[in-house]
Amino acid sequence: MLDFRYRVLDATKAAPLLNGKIQPYLIDEAHGAKLGVPDTPVLGRIRQTSRNNNIVENRTYFVMFGNPGKAVRSGDRVSLLLGDVKITDLTVQ
Repeated sequence: MLDFRYRVLDATKAAPLLNGKIQPYLIDEAHGAKLGVPDTPVLGRIRQTSRNNNIVENRTYFVMFGNPGKAVRSGDRVSLLLGDVKITDLTVQ
């Protein structure tokens, strides 16, 4: 599992990250890996979403991504794909 944490500075820009209907993916083009959010029978999707579009600024939120076979490792460069939005050049810590 990879833990993706982010601090919300602008609620409007962060809304797609917290929209439960939009599925985020981490893409590692160097290894050809596309990591999604696990959906467990007990917990459901392992990510935070906004209820009633209530997003609190200066709060840290998280998304967990499955990493089967540890395809993505510390130091790798990945992109976050969120619907039509692609955020590139993120470094895994």
